[in-house]
Amino acid sequence: MRTSCLLIVLVIVSQVAACDTRATEPREHFTARGRVTAVSAKAVEIRHEALPSVRTFDGKLAPMMSMVMPFAPSPRATIGGLAVDDIVQFDFTIHYDADPTLRLIRIEKLPPSTVLTLP
Repeated sequence: MRTSCLLIVLVIVSQVAACDTRATEPREHFTARGRVTAVSAKAVEIRHEALPSVRTFDGKLAPMMSMVMPFAPSPRATIGGLAVDDIVQFDFTIHYDADPTLRLIRIEKLPPSTVLTLP
């Protein structure tokens, strides 16, 4: 009986832990281009080009117009050397159930002559 109870507790704990891990997994991963509008230790703000399809917080697909958004850098994203008006290509993930929601995974500067489609 004691072994059965212990087994049940372990199964419940593992399921709760699995749910918690999934809660921080990104819903979407994107590559985009844009212009840096602000840089701080906690975030890089980028006016990105329009994205054709993004899964919204309620699970629906919708286009995302060009806008300025703050991206929190992940440990892999090197933001040193970025400056306002740099043109960049970047990868980011969206975590609707966590803070920060937008996480910068990778960023690289593009040549200043790169033409972006921005309003």
